[in-house]
Amino acid sequence: MAALLAQQGLADIERSQSGREGVSGRAYTFEFENGQYQIEMASVAALKTTEMRGSGGVSVRGAPKLPAVDRWMKREMLLVNGGFANGGTDQPDGLLIANGNGVALPDRSRLRADPDSPCEFRRVQRWRLSGLLCVGGGGRLEIRRYSDASFHDCQQAVQAGPLLVENGRVAVCERSPEERDYRRTVACLSDDRVKLLVTAEPVDLYQFAQWLSRPAGEGGAACQVALNLSSGGSSGAIYTSKNAHQIGKKPNFYGDGSYPLASFLVIRPLAPK
Repeated sequence: MAALLAQQGLADIERSQSGREGVSGRAYTFEFENGQYQIEMASVAALKTTEMRGSGGVSVRGAPKLPAVDRWMKREMLLVNGGFANGGTDQPDGLLIANGNGVALPDRSRLRADPDSPCEFRRVQRWRLSGLLCVGGGGRLEIRRYSDASFHDCQQAVQAGPLLVENGRVAVCERSPEERDYRRTVACLSDDRVKLLVTAEPVDLYQFAQWLSRPAGEGGAACQVALNLSSGGSSGAIYTSKNAHQIGKKPNFYGDGSYPLASFLVIRPLAPK
């Protein structure tokens, strides 16, 4: 998978708009070294000013109207949708921790086991939101299987799912005939690098997970672990370059990003020591 678009930004970030063998459509890939950037979860409810009344969420494309996001966009910044929200409210669906503060409680709902399923992952009862994106005190991003003990050392965290890749292996089943394809935002760890991927079109989740787990030498993303952060119209990203403060510079939008949600994952350069 050769990158068609390379971009200096967030020091060694790379963006690629790439075809994926065996998977139709395109994915925008943002890649950077783990632990070398400020990674935080931002609660939409906390970002809204007192004038922004109501409990509605804010979409990725609507995020620049938030004063904090507008300020961040004057320098290098990557913002992607983080997690799910029920009905487009500013209340997250599942655990959210932002800057050490608990914003929302975990979603403990489970999917019922199907003992007769040919897929091993459906034969056991499992969390509906089975994964956790966690940033600890050292600033490194981890992707974990969710449990009630999985988040106590996280300064930033969002519960999402499903886990798509675990230990380098596909961790989801082939889709059922009634399941639809959706646009996706995915977080992936590959060696010591973080990859955030936003699909431009709806994708088959099982095929996408296969590509995510495939080694780079075979055209894949080489993810050791990957987590689905969202699906559908909420999936999107904003990227602003380090020269974004210059007059006439505008943010670059990727993906749909039109559906309101409750939280964002924000990547910025570390503050100078």
